[in-house]
Amino acid sequence: MDYEFFDCNCSIGRTSITHPGSFDSPEVLVNKMDQYGISKALVYHAVSRDHFPAEGNPLIDTIVRKYDNLQPVWVVMPHHTGEFPNPAVLINEMQRKGVKAVRIFPSPQRQNYSLKKYSAGSLFDMLEADRIPLFVDIDEIGWDNIDSLLSEYGNLPVILCNTGYRADRYIYPLMKAYGNLYIETSRYLSHLGLEALCSTIGSDRILFGTSMPLYTGSGAVFYIRNLMLPESDRRKIASGNLERLLAEVRL
Repeated sequence: MDYEFFDCNCSIGRTSITHPGSFDSPEVLVNKMDQYGISKALVYHAVSRDHFPAEGNPLIDTIVRKYDNLQPVWVVMPHHTGEFPNPAVLINEMQRKGVKAVRIFPSPQRQNYSLKKYSAGSLFDMLEADRIPLFVDIDEIGWDNIDSLLSEYGNLPVILCNTGYRADRYIYPLMKAYGNLYIETSRYLSHLGLEALCSTIGSDRILFGTSMPLYTGSGAVFYIRNLMLPESDRRKIASGNLERLLAEVRL
């Protein structure tokens, strides 16, 4: 039986380090999505991650206007230095551009800021008020910071990306403690790991992702199609859970 796949975790644009087999063109991304059977994707721009969000976000806006099946994700950061809009301005711009999901890259290796209230509190307050899904890689935030974020902003949907296959001893207790924590599937590749997680937590907080262009989308699709789970659970993971989250955004 066929599914609709909605990729929650991919990017586009040239990176400072080129990986063999990766790509940077939106045309290639859309072609690969069609080849793999992925109907839609949330996409952020590599410039927003590797250089500066205020430069990369307009680039993704331009790209998604050309493709009906790509939806924009902005990379956001605190506003205190004047480099980035304050939350009141930011939310209006997001509404105007149709942006319903964001990412952060706060690590010292990327954009180097604190997630504590004095720094990012007003940003997270705004995201929580409008239930805007927040995507973040575990390497960017760390387990202690994700615990604090989930605890302080209990109505903010937080999607943890690129967790790897050895993260269960963190993921299980966190997902039991916080109903606003979601994970994406691209690097969660332990043997029967999703089946075991669904048996304990349920399937409502698991989102399909590919991590394209760094990784192939074909394996990500194959993994979900062949899960030893009921059809209804596979459909939720493939697209239903993400569609529900985006429908709950108050913009």
